Amino acid sequence: MSGARQYAIKIPADRPTGMEPRFMPGEMVIVDPNRAVEPGCDVLATFADGEKPPMCMLRRFVRGDRWAVWLKRIAEPDTAAERFPKAALSSVHRMVGATAFAD
Repeated sequence: MSGARQYAIKIPADRPTGMEPRFMPGEMVIVDPNRAVEPGCDVLATFADGEKPPMCMLRRFVRGDRWAVWLKRIAEPDTAAERFPKAALSSVHRMVGATAFAD
């Protein structure tokens, strides 16, 4: 595994992620785009809408096929996974950890 390809993002401290308690506002999330995305893993999904910076969300990967991926908020276990067309996403990368962030 090459550490050079991993990256981290800071979860904004002022909004919930939908992934509590696994990932909390204010934490740094470590993402590895080289790790396989499999059902049950946590992912960072980035939208291909042209926004700068791009819109991202943290979710649990449920499944995927040729046309779409299904993602779920772990903070809402009784809700169904949401379907996102692959054409609407620029990437779905696996999250491999998190750490507290000191400003």
